[in-house]
This record gives sequence, C-alpha cells and structure tokens, in this order.
Amino acid sequence: SSLAFEISDVIDDSLRIVAERRTFHRALSNLTRNALRFARTTIRFDVESTSDGILLTVEDDGEGIPEEERERVLEPFVRLDDDEATGYGMGLAIVRQIMSWHNGSILITQSSLGGCRVELFWPSES
Repeated sequence: SSLAFEISDVIDDSLRIVAERRTFHRALSNLTRNALRFARTTIRFDVESTSDGILLTVEDDGEGIPEEERERVLEPFVRLDDDEATGYGMGLAIVRQIMSWHNGSILITQSSLGGCRVELFWPSES
C-alpha cells in the first residue's frame, strides 16, 4: 500500500535547531518509523518557529494513542500493540530522553488527520 507524505510548504529558511547530530537523527528516525508503522494513508510533517522556539510535528492518520496512554508510551518498554509488536517499546522513550538532553519537550496529542500527533519543541537559544 502507498502513503501520502505532507510536508509544510512554508518553512522559514532561518529556522535553526541546535542539536547533537547523532541523537537528533535518532529522534527523527524513531518518530518517522512510528508514523510509517501506524499510518493508514497519510503522514504529515511540519516545522514552525514560535515566539520562544521551534516546533516540529509528525502526524498520521492511524488509530492514534488513547489520551490515558499518552504519557505511559513515553516510558521505556511500553508497547500498546502487544499482540503484533516488534521492537522493545523504546522508540518514544528514547525521543523523550533526547529532547530532555536538548532542553526540549515532547507532547503527544490527537492529530487532525485522526491518528497521533507528536510535537517536539526546542526552546530558542538565549
């Protein structure tokens, strides 16, 4: 089956994220893999500058993560799809740790596409 990838067409060329290359790559890779695994037909990527930092979002049109489970999936070794799961349930926990190392944050919400929306936020350098 095929997927549609939507990437924001209004990305400011001046946006800069200061991050360690290897760990930043790992965070983006983990998020993209999750979206690829759970999306039905669409994945959306967006980057925007806010008044206090940079917000990167990855969304999909899968089943999403129930609100009561959103904090729990950020813990190591937690998988919600135990019957068909591959891996060890470390993907989002690793992303949370990487964001913490970079003074950033991760937030999981409901996507307007119907599935999961993961927001990564890096504060502006001061």
